[in-house]
Amino acid sequence: MTKKQPEFIRTDKRGKLIQLITGKFKQLNILEMVDKTPWGGHYHKNRYEFFHVLDGAISLRIKKNGCNIETEVIKGESFMVKPFEVHEIVSRTDYSRLLVGYSKAFDPNNPDIHKEV
Repeated sequence: MTKKQPEFIRTDKRGKLIQLITGKFKQLNILEMVDKTPWGGHYHKNRYEFFHVLDGAISLRIKKNGCNIETEVIKGESFMVKPFEVHEIVSRTDYSRLLVGYSKAFDPNNPDIHKEV
């Protein structure tokens, strides 16, 4: 897991442009989380996932190579989950909304979702 800073920010009289990340995404989703229920608890072998918190705040739990990391991610922050990182997110508020980008589109015939053993 890597926390990401915006790549570029431009502000002028029209408002603000925040460039979050440059990359080749095959799928973009909006994830709306309610009731502090966990999402994830799995890893991918062939997919990177980019997350940006639009509203609310989440707890992010990552497990890789026997190491456990838990961190809070708040509105306006981003992070990248790499292949083989077991990841779980839980809303810390009653409602959180995230932008989620996948390096490979979801394929129901080959979902690349693996539970931790």
